[in-house]
Formats: sequence, structure tokens, C-alpha cells
Amino acid sequence: MEISTRTQREALRARLGQGQALGLFNPLNWTRNDPLRLRLPPGVQLAGIPAQTDADGSILCRPELPSLGVVALELAPAGELSPQTISLPSAIETAFYSANVDPQSGALISLKLKPSGREVLAGPIRLVAEKGGDAHQTPPRPQRPRLATASQFKAEFTVTAGPLATVLQVDSTFYGGGRSRQTVRFYKDSPRIDFETELNDIPNQTVVVAEFPLAGPISEVRRGIPYGFSHGAWGAPRAELHGFADGIQAAIRWSHYQFARGGGVALLDRGLPGRELNGQTAVLFLLNAQDFYLGYPCAWLSGKGNHRATYALLAHDGDWKSARIPRAAWEFNVEPIFAPGLATTPPTSFVLTSDQVIVEAMRREGRFVELRLVESQGFPGEARLTIALPHQQAALTDLTGARPQALPPGPHYRLQVRPQQILTLRLATAQPVEEIQPLLKWDELVPANKLEALRKRLPDRKGHPPRGPVP
Repeated sequence: MEISTRTQREALRARLGQGQALGLFNPLNWTRNDPLRLRLPPGVQLAGIPAQTDADGSILCRPELPSLGVVALELAPAGELSPQTISLPSAIETAFYSANVDPQSGALISLKLKPSGREVLAGPIRLVAEKGGDAHQTPPRPQRPRLATASQFKAEFTVTAGPLATVLQVDSTFYGGGRSRQTVRFYKDSPRIDFETELNDIPNQTVVVAEFPLAGPISEVRRGIPYGFSHGAWGAPRAELHGFADGIQAAIRWSHYQFARGGGVALLDRGLPGRELNGQTAVLFLLNAQDFYLGYPCAWLSGKGNHRATYALLAHDGDWKSARIPRAAWEFNVEPIFAPGLATTPPTSFVLTSDQVIVEAMRREGRFVELRLVESQGFPGEARLTIALPHQQAALTDLTGARPQALPPGPHYRLQVRPQQILTLRLATAQPVEEIQPLLKWDELVPANKLEALRKRLPDRKGHPPRGPVP
């Protein structure tokens, strides 16, 4: 990630040139204005764009960014951006919902959608500590004894309000005696509610989850997988839905719970794949604390120290297709690349597409620009692309770039797509780049102080190391 971000930032600087503006590159193939947190140079803000400071000093704002493209926005001297500290309102009102917070625990206890007035929650969203198993076996939720909930601990919280969001910060102790902090952002003009949870010193073999009791029967469950999603029935089997929804499941970026009455709830995450659904209660795994792995101390899995988790809730009326959950999950995960000191540049898009496809990868390989995209909604149809990147000819290929099928001259392309179909598009360019060199040894990826151990050979040892001394 660090190498990719640095490379994109260097390309942004090369493309836009020097100046006084803030350059931004949106890697997503649609125009977006979702809430962003940017770290700007001291004393400035984006000119003409409402903003407020966040607790960590970053700037919360919603600039409009072009589809898979660049823009450089002028900066202006910062005005008063600090949100005001307020008393907890009886209801937090936004354009999309009305939310109620428990004045004792700080937990979100009610979420009613607008304009329908439908209640989304059947109980408080809260942190729960449960008894886990060993590192290889986490029992299902009915077999994990509940150790504590966040509601058991005295909470202190502050509420701030600015032009973009009302922010709730809840501080308390948690199971094991460590400090806990939860920050919740309620955006005035976005249906997404963002959560940041900070945990400290969680005891060994403790599972910590965020619990979401949902109101109303759930009929279908979707969860993101690489280049698509799994889709299964809940409550009553349906032969046409082949996804598996029971038990602990892995989700990439998002999961979605569709109500039998219509509408649904999505859980978005950044690097938190664990999901489980029991009845109408969805849980998101935040931490599985394991101080030992196969008998050896393991700092990577330990609950000791500080742990942070970032996730979001997005509730909606209407159908799955109009909710655009996969795109919302990509927005939550992929922040724009930005760099100060660049020349003011109008919005410029390199790729425009119809709504149902997501471009998940783009790279140079030899004389080609390769794009890999997927139908993201689960319906057949016609995908439309406009590609402004310089190229001579376009072809559909297989996943390895072989078996090309030439497309009619561009830059506008129309492709028939099947549900969740993965498409690889190769654009021939005038100038090739250096061929990709395969990585044949690990040395350049390993810290210098570990190279000796990497190169050490133990010809008499095979398979998994023997179990360590800790039972």
C-alpha cells in the first residue's frame, strides 16, 4: 500500500505540475463526493468547500472528484473550522435518518429512515466481549459465553457539531480494565454512519465484536468476495440462491442484510472480514485476542496494547440495486490520493463507465494498459465505457491477457455483461513499458536483521514447527 500510494502521488505531481493548489486523484470509476478526511498544510482549507476539523487534526470535507481522474482545487486561508461542543440532542437529524443515542452508555439505540420512518435497529449497537477458543478454532456465537458488554461500564462522552457532521466520542473502560474509545460520525448529507473503535489490553482468548441487532426479519444475505459477492437466503431456503450465510463468514469490504419487508442494512469495513449472523443480530469481529500461537508467545495476535477498528453502517429503503452497496464500500475503503503544491487543474476523467461495473485494477504491462472490472450488482446488462487514456485499439482478453477479442474503435465501448462477470480489457499503446520482472527470492522484502534466518537451511526439519511449551 505504501509503495502504491507513493507511486500514485509521484504520478499526480508529474501530471499536474507545480503550483499552489491541492491535487487529488480518484481511483474509483465514478464521480464521488463522499465524506473524506484530508491532512492539509497548516492554516489552509479547500476554497469554497464546507469543512470542519476532526479530533485528530484532519479536515473533514466533501469535494466532488471526477471518475477515475484528477483535479487540483485551490486552497484558501482556513476560517473557523472547529465544530461546536453541544449537549447530546434528543435525536440526531440528518437528511437520511433520525438517530437516538442512549444518554447513559452512548450507544446508538434507534435509527429511523427518512422519509419512511422505518426503524432499523431492534436494540443498541454495542461492543461485546466473548470467550474465544484457541487461534485455530473460534466457536460459533451460541457457544461463546458473553463476558461483558460496553453498556456495563461508566461512559463519558462528548458531542460536537459542525457543517458536515455531528460527532459522538464515548470513553470508558472495557473488559480487562483497558481504556476504550468509540467515535461515531453522523453525516448531515450522507446515509453512512462511521465508527472508529479503540481497544486496549484485551485479555487472552477474548473475542470482541460489534453487535448490530436488526429490526424485522432478514430474507437475504450478501457479502463481498474478491471481484463479486456471495448471495444466500436467510430464514427459509431458496433454491436459486446458492450462497452460504450460516456461521462465521469472511467478507471483503462489506456485508448486506436484506429485510423481508424491503430495504436493508450494510456493514462496511476496513480490514475486518469476520461476520456472523444469528437470528436478526449481525456481528462484526473486531479482535480475536490470542497471546500464544501453538504454544509460543505471539505479539501479532495478542490483545495487549492498542487496537483500532474502523467500520460503518449504511441503512436504506428501496431495493438492493439502487442502494449501490459495493460502490459505497469501495468509497469507504479507497481514499483519494492527494498532494499539495500543484497547479490548479479542472476535473479530468480518464475512464467513465455505467453504474453496474467497478474497475478494480489498472496497470501497465508491456505495450498495454490493462483494466480489470466486474459487474457489481448481480444483473445482466450492457456496460458502457468511455476511455480517455491514449490508446490505439482495445480488446477483451482472458485473465492472463491471452485470447484477445478486438473491440470496435473507441473511445466509447459497449459490452454485454453477465451477473458478476469479470472482464479484462487491454488497450494497445504506442510506447511499451519495461516488462514486469518476477520476484524470484524474498531477500529484498525482508529486514536486514532477518536475512540470516531467512537463508538458514534446516534439511532435517519439514512441515509445521513442533508445538511450543505453553499448553
